[in-house]
Amino acid sequence: QDEGLYVADRIGNACVAFLDEQLTNSPGQPFYIYCAFTSVHAPMDIGASDARFTRLQNEFGLTYASYTPSIAFSGSTAANTQQNRYELAAMTLALDENIGKIVNKVNASGLSSNTIIVYLNDNGGAGWNATYGGNFSYNTPLRGYKGSGMTEGSIRVAGAIQWPGKIPAGQVITNPVISLDFMASAVNAGSDVTAAARNGLEGLDLMPFLRSGAAMPSDRVLFWRAGDAKSGGSAARMGDWKILADNSTGIFKLYNLRTDVGENTDVSGANPAIFAELKERFTAWNSANPEPLDGGNIIVDAALERSAIRSGYRLRNAGATAAYLTATLRRSFSPATNFSLGFYLRPAETNHVSGENLWFALGDSTTRANLIRAGIDFGAGQLRLVEGKTGGSASAPLTVLPTNFVAGTLRFNSATKQLTFALGGTNVSLVLGGSYGTLNTYGCGAAAMEGEVMQPFQPAQPTATVQTFNLKPVAGQFNFAARFTGDSVFGPKLERATSANGPYQADDQGLVESMGGGIFRFTTPMTAGAPSEFFRVTFNQP
Repeated sequence: QDEGLYVADRIGNACVAFLDEQLTNSPGQPFYIYCAFTSVHAPMDIGASDARFTRLQNEFGLTYASYTPSIAFSGSTAANTQQNRYELAAMTLALDENIGKIVNKVNASGLSSNTIIVYLNDNGGAGWNATYGGNFSYNTPLRGYKGSGMTEGSIRVAGAIQWPGKIPAGQVITNPVISLDFMASAVNAGSDVTAAARNGLEGLDLMPFLRSGAAMPSDRVLFWRAGDAKSGGSAARMGDWKILADNSTGIFKLYNLRTDVGENTDVSGANPAIFAELKERFTAWNSANPEPLDGGNIIVDAALERSAIRSGYRLRNAGATAAYLTATLRRSFSPATNFSLGFYLRPAETNHVSGENLWFALGDSTTRANLIRAGIDFGAGQLRLVEGKTGGSASAPLTVLPTNFVAGTLRFNSATKQLTFALGGTNVSLVLGGSYGTLNTYGCGAAAMEGEVMQPFQPAQPTATVQTFNLKPVAGQFNFAARFTGDSVFGPKLERATSANGPYQADDQGLVESMGGGIFRFTTPMTAGAPSEFFRVTFNQP
């Protein structure tokens, strides 16, 4: 406001100015603009005298009277809704004008045939309520609004992509895609990157689909999760099928979006196979997601510095007293039954001194003093197991301290109350003397050091976790897909050898693409003239 222009105009002008600078100072060089307009987000802050209201009336025949509300927002009067709907229209026109500035600048500079332009929203319309506000948008016929529910009104948005001469104009695509896809698409559009540069990206390259109409994988699943293990919502979609859950209950329902875009009728009972498939793949995908660092589910001690990594957390605590991060287990364990779980940890340093500890913890509450802790005392060179409620402990010397990720396993025998901690060939056991309720909390902690600890996973059953299918060579390439049905902490690694017995080396030419929920597609060129080649995929290993 201090600059005297509506914020959408300032953002649009800044992008045009950037392009002028780029063309003047770095002609012929690549550039990238990420332009996040605040319109049409609340607050409804466009001025009453803004010129867009005149445009609405003169060019489109739209006046305040055109916005008589058809949906009543709780806590808002009809007049208030009508006024804000009218302002929303002017904000939308401001957004359109400023997108036009940028596109026109690209076109006038002769760069349109070499520039990809993508437009999309980050979520559905916000509607309005007295607690959170909103922008008075309607999402009809979709159910819900922007928020954590993961209904279609929350996550389904329109999008557009333009690349003149490369992507045929006028296409209307109904296949669902996700914003993650634009990263993989942009990387591959440069056509000068190795396949390895795309490995690990969750999105798929849309260019073959957009440019030549190649079929999208029919078994691909898209996922969403908002909130933590006990709040917000989750969803998974494959084609027209979608499962939707309230995280607080964990109960999923199944909808067919082709016939029920409003998500009104749960059809899980009539479609048990697709319902089970989507739930299994959601669980596989969700197993690699750490809890959000700003969620209410996480409690962090003041001394602990932390950041998120894939499937876990990087921790740093300079103090000698262990500090912890705790969160809710997605699958709790009863001390009345046998259970096992695994986790990975690694130090971020190699020169260890007295007092350095890295911990994984379990508990029936977040009370630090009562946590069951399994970890490494790097200063003393020991594997340690400590029961918080009684203070009981056990330790065993480690002949070699890990320098990279190492897997630990906790196994509990309910009959003997014995908990065994195994790591790197060393075992230590302790009989739990305290009285524990359901173990519903896990944690990770550090003392006098920095390191990384992964969230827990279910140890896989090797005979039943991997399926390989669609093995075929095509035009000098070997293509296959594999499915890993265990908890996936690490992404798959593709290797090749000239003998079935190896030695196997990392396949830097191979492309690994995720179809979501444990299914991966592998494409790698065959070596010309080689009498034989063998390919190996390793799952859930660092």
